[in-house]
Amino acid sequence: MKFPVLRFLIPLFLFILIIITHSMSPVVTNGDSRWTIPVALSILNNHTTDLDQYPDLISRSHSYAIEKINGHQYCFFPLGPKLFTVPVVAILKLWRTDHEILEERGLIEKISGSIIVAIAAIFIYSIANMFLSTHLSVLLAFIFAFCTPEWSICSRAMWQHGPSALMLTIALYVLLKAQRRPLLSQFASLPLAFSFIMRPTNSISILFLSIYVLVQFRVYFLKYMFWGAFVATAFFLFNFSLYQSPLPPYHWAGRLNVDNLSLNVLLANLLSPGRGLFVFTPVFILSILGMILSLRKSFNNKLDLFLIVIIICHWLVISSFPHWWAGWSIGPRFFSDMTPYFIYLMIPFFAWLSALNNRPAQKSLWILSVLLIGFSFFVHLQGATNSSVNGWNAQPIDIDKASWRVWDWKDPQFLRGLKYQP
Repeated sequence: MKFPVLRFLIPLFLFILIIITHSMSPVVTNGDSRWTIPVALSILNNHTTDLDQYPDLISRSHSYAIEKINGHQYCFFPLGPKLFTVPVVAILKLWRTDHEILEERGLIEKISGSIIVAIAAIFIYSIANMFLSTHLSVLLAFIFAFCTPEWSICSRAMWQHGPSALMLTIALYVLLKAQRRPLLSQFASLPLAFSFIMRPTNSISILFLSIYVLVQFRVYFLKYMFWGAFVATAFFLFNFSLYQSPLPPYHWAGRLNVDNLSLNVLLANLLSPGRGLFVFTPVFILSILGMILSLRKSFNNKLDLFLIVIIICHWLVISSFPHWWAGWSIGPRFFSDMTPYFIYLMIPFFAWLSALNNRPAQKSLWILSVLLIGFSFFVHLQGATNSSVNGWNAQPIDIDKASWRVWDWKDPQFLRGLKYQP
């Protein structure tokens, strides 16, 4: 790069831009994440994760996502995302009372989620810049932050998916860096282990990326396992103290049901107007093209193949979940953890497109790419700024009582507020 200062200014600009735009986007969807701030306060004030000091909040929430263990009340959802919020809450406590923090917990979650997306986008930019020009790397960071569920879901509250995607992005960055400095491969287990604490489906990434490290960096595999064991041991000890089990109930494999797998569900998670990955984020079509190019040209050795296998397995797993439509959410929420992989797999496409000698074909493909990027931006702009999009889950029938609505082409979720008035 001719101007090394840009290596610092561009990521800084992206970081500030994403935090400002995402934090100012008005929609907040802190349903499942409603206990994030109370748990963070409990950790800071009482060094515990229970919610016993919030009986009024629990009563007003009708004990949603609350489980009682040994006479104490805990949040059922994973602890990982709440740990990410502890530093933010600790800083806020310097000039805000606990009551004020609780009153503003929706805004605090949104800001925390926005910071996480902004950090992940910096890693995406850095990953892309290993293979592409600066302007194309900025483009991929923009697509990640504004044309995917990172905007419409992950930064709307402290969902599990934002921290999950961040951990997977860091792991991917480390593994790519390790191709030039193999010593680094051992440290990929740290973000991967943390990713499991955020979201149990990340066990798929842990399994296949661990195999990749074993195959590609065999000499560092024991050290890789050693570092991951630090995080895993702390996680297992915590769970034993609370559940007398190495895993919390949320992480139990029994929550899946292979009998639920059907062609309808598999297609719904890809193509339906209510939850379809390629309907809400059609720019990922470029990722499919990138996958094809990568497999044909061995773009990045074995890593790309492992990532493709992870995405396919993730699709099968989320489709076997009885609640496969992801409840009250915007678009393909269960797919949002895979966003870093989809963005990375666009790199072979953009590398090929920028080097294409056929000018008419190159122009046509750029027009197609811009259209896909533009439509994806519109969809996630709707999700982040138009509360009617999230309201689609409730009207005219609760989506949890009528999952068939995901196939209603007369009422696509992302068009709510533009064409439908309940």
